[in-house]
Amino acid sequence: LTLMPGRKSPSKPDLGADPEHPGRPVLDIGKPGDPDEKRVYFMGTVLKIGGEYLMWYSAHDGSRRRIAFATSKDGFTWVKPKLGLVEYR
Repeated sequence: LTLMPGRKSPSKPDLGADPEHPGRPVLDIGKPGDPDEKRVYFMGTVLKIGGEYLMWYSAHDGSRRRIAFATSKDGFTWVKPKLGLVEYR
């Protein structure tokens, strides 16, 4: 495994988008009303357990940041399950 340095978009450096793949972020922001509707920050962890990737990331809804969770079978397509562990809005 090799760690590759990240790249930022020259037009939107605060988004952290890869300029070679600007339409393909690792994890899209959520829908209106979701805890990550404004921003998704990856400052978390990705583990592969039993053939599935599990990601914890920082979500921002415009007023607060929260820790959020997503899963993926291939590392490209991510699902953000509603776990029901806490009530949101």
